This record gives sequence, C-alpha cells and structure tokens, in this order.
Amino acid sequence: MSKATVSSKGQITLPVWARRELGIEPGAVLTVSVEDGRLVLERLDDWLDRLQGSLKGVYGDPDDYVREQREGWNRSPAV
Repeated sequence: MSKATVSSKGQITLPVWARRELGIEPGAVLTVSVEDGRLVLERLDDWLDRLQGSLKGVYGDPDDYVREQREGWNRSPAV
C-alpha cells in the first residue's frame, strides 16, 4: 500500500509498482468508479487493440486495393 496526494487540479500520481503490476503505460485509459466508499481504478482494455492484426491478410493487401482503385479512376470515362 502507498500514499498518494491529490493535487490542486484533482490529480494523483499512481505509484510505479502499481503501474508495473497492472501494465499501465502512459496514455492508458482507466475506468473510475466508487464502490462501498472506495475509489476504484481499472485499466480499460480497448477491444480494438485486442483485435488489431487479427484479420491480417483476410481481405488482401490494403495498398494493392488502393492502387487498383486509383488505376480505375484513370480508366473511367469522363461524364
């Protein structure tokens, strides 16, 4: 257990041991709640971060897709 002081702006500094234990890095998003008179902070895992890269290759190479689309613009007749 550690002490944390609340600044005049309502900010606290999380102890390094707690950040390391929970894997909290700069820019991490935490949920804040009050339960039974206690302030509870929990790391919010972004579901997009968990899914990132899981569909790699399923739809082909995005660079190839963009290239094909741009080539199509050049072939399209003027209206």
